[in-house]
Amino acid sequence: MGGEEVRRTKEEPRVDVRPSLIIAAFVILILADLTWAKTGPKGVIRILCIGESYYPETILPLIVASDPKIEYNPLPANVDEATFTFGGVMALRRFVRIYIPRRYEDFLARYDVVILSDFPAIFLEIDHMRWFEQAVREEGAGLGKYELNYGISGAAYPLDPWRAGRVYPAFPADLPNLLLPGRAWLGGVRVKRDNPMVDLPGVDRYLLFGPGIFGLEVPRPGSETIAWWRGTDLAAIIIWKYGSGRAASTVAGLDWMDGSCNNPWGPAAREWDFYPDFFLNQFYWLASEEIPPDPFLINTIRKGLRDLRIRTQLVLSVVAFVETFGASGNALEGDLDQISKLRSEAKDLYLGQEYLRCRDTIETCLALMTATEQKSLKLKDQALLWIYAIEWFVVSGTALGCGFVVYTLMIRRRMYTEVSVTRLATESR
Repeated sequence: MGGEEVRRTKEEPRVDVRPSLIIAAFVILILADLTWAKTGPKGVIRILCIGESYYPETILPLIVASDPKIEYNPLPANVDEATFTFGGVMALRRFVRIYIPRRYEDFLARYDVVILSDFPAIFLEIDHMRWFEQAVREEGAGLGKYELNYGISGAAYPLDPWRAGRVYPAFPADLPNLLLPGRAWLGGVRVKRDNPMVDLPGVDRYLLFGPGIFGLEVPRPGSETIAWWRGTDLAAIIIWKYGSGRAASTVAGLDWMDGSCNNPWGPAAREWDFYPDFFLNQFYWLASEEIPPDPFLINTIRKGLRDLRIRTQLVLSVVAFVETFGASGNALEGDLDQISKLRSEAKDLYLGQEYLRCRDTIETCLALMTATEQKSLKLKDQALLWIYAIEWFVVSGTALGCGFVVYTLMIRRRMYTEVSVTRLATESR
């Protein structure tokens, strides 16, 4: 018995887990300052953007549509500006009741990141401010602030409600009643090197922030500045970790990014391929999601998905057009169904971070889309064949008729007689 017990002990050693090891591991986790991502059930970042959130005042809705990981929910609330001019505060409160749930638990279950961009805080309830701060501090949510602070200018919304609100401590910068000097914003911004959020290929070629009235923002202790106004040490983008979550403060508003107010189609938005990535990376960071390491690969995928969405809409528009003339678009249904399946597969691969396979799937889908576009143009030509023929016959017949009349009247002159002296003239002599 004793020998068997010894052999059993040697073959099956017991692991002695000491309490001191557990405590040490727990301390290491605390010191590591790990931040857990807050996303939806499928890993999607659900964004609530309040204020300057809708096109055409900002092109952000068009940008986020290119990323399968983003679910964008706009709440237009800038009452005195272009997006939401009519209706007043009462209409804005109705929007709030639609988009912001009445219970904190429902709010957490619906959104992961809150974006605040240049709107009056007076129509938000006290609980909403508390929810925003508490969600970041306790639940790992993200909070992004764009503009808001230009409090001493004539066009500013009241800033005191923001300073008095419960959400204000979550901002990584203080908002004093001071404006940036004009020389600051005229030069655009410079970004922190090796920061994947903002250090993108070609970022130095564009201003990114258009000229405007911006308030001075003072970074708080513990925050990090990742962008400055060129030629100065004044902060343009400030970030920090707040509790379990993250928050960022961007001096310029979503309508001033790369352009003037209400005209955001500046050079960067038109020419810089990485302009959408500049925003999307910020939202990834706010949700504590890892920013994809290869910016060129991710940009190719996002651009491909954006092109597929636009080109699919164009093909469907052509089909709807030819069906008004009695033609049928059934010949394209098979191709469109295959494109839809490939797009869904590419989105799933993207969410699963299988980026190389996602890119290959998108390339296959784009090739099929090119063939489908050519089929749609042939279908249009076939549907309009009789219209083209009738138009040709009408135009040609009208030209021949007009030519015959001109020839008869002006060249052959069958309807004309020579001028001669009348009998009445002879008798008068």
